[in-house]
Amino acid sequence: MSSNVNSIKIADTYWNFLKNLNSDIKIRLIEKLLASLMHSSAFNSPESRTEEFIRKFNGAWVGNESAEEITKNILSDYQSLE
Repeated sequence: MSSNVNSIKIADTYWNFLKNLNSDIKIRLIEKLLASLMHSSAFNSPESRTEEFIRKFNGAWVGNESAEEITKNILSDYQSLE
């Protein structure tokens, strides 16, 4: 089996564990994953990181919710944990 197929299977396995977590926990995991990427060789300089992030994520959000609605949902999920 190729390493690409293995990578996909590993990612799918993790996704099955993570997909039912609430939004706050998912955001915290995203922060940790992004921080780990910042230390990889793919992001050698602040300039290359900024350019890469802009290229990848600029306009990436697709949805009908406003920023206020998204914030409200995140806070609601977070408060349900307390």
